[in-house]
Amino acid sequence: MSDYMTNCHYKYSVDEEPTSYGEFRLREKLFFLNREFWVWSCKDGFGRTWDVVVGRDEPSFHPDSQPPIWMFGALHEKRYDPREIIVNEFPELIHETGKIN
Repeated sequence: MSDYMTNCHYKYSVDEEPTSYGEFRLREKLFFLNREFWVWSCKDGFGRTWDVVVGRDEPSFHPDSQPPIWMFGALHEKRYDPREIIVNEFPELIHETGKIN
């Protein structure tokens, strides 16, 4: 996750000095439809708290394939509940059924 965050910071914050990221803390594991989400948080070298969502989509129909895993990092000015992060950042998922377990 640290490499992902470093690359995102380099790409989207070109006017800032490079930074490092502290320990990633798991906030919550959520299930939605046939997907799993892990919401993590960490502080960067500037003291800002980042939210990182790791998601695993439903497996494909091929029995030997691994389900796709992806990551999304965001810096929020407000501290959101993990469910709010999913609702705010991935509204198309909520639109499908309207709830997260």
